[in-house]
Amino acid sequence: MGLIAKSEWTRRNGFSRAYVSKLVKQGKIPLRGNLVDEDKAISRKELQNQFLEAKLKNEQTKGEILEAKTAAIERQYVSAEAVRKVAKARERIIRETLLQIPDRVSTLIAPLKDAAQIHEILTNEMRNALFELSNNTQI
Repeated sequence: MGLIAKSEWTRRNGFSRAYVSKLVKQGKIPLRGNLVDEDKAISRKELQNQFLEAKLKNEQTKGEILEAKTAAIERQYVSAEAVRKVAKARERIIRETLLQIPDRVSTLIAPLKDAAQIHEILTNEMRNALFELSNNTQI
């Protein structure tokens, strides 16, 4: 395949420019200058699979949380098993969010040699992940 313009890759895959810019920042679309390396770029199918897997996990977790909330309202108490289920669901969301950080930043920090820059990128990614988790009312 080779190298093609980012705009051409965007058009071929049917994405918006903003979404492609986000994928570039996440390291899923490697660039050489302003050109996309098609051989290393994530495919549309892979993106769809990742999205569907994340959505499925999220919906399962929401369902478990809703079940626990419904049980609490109906019975005016929460069983220890329900608490464990909700805690496990929350743990899963937190774990997945934190485990995604290396995938997002590895291509950004790989070429860097300045420890301060690396520290700043990692700190920002961790803060963003924790901010996202703290604002997520579903967990």
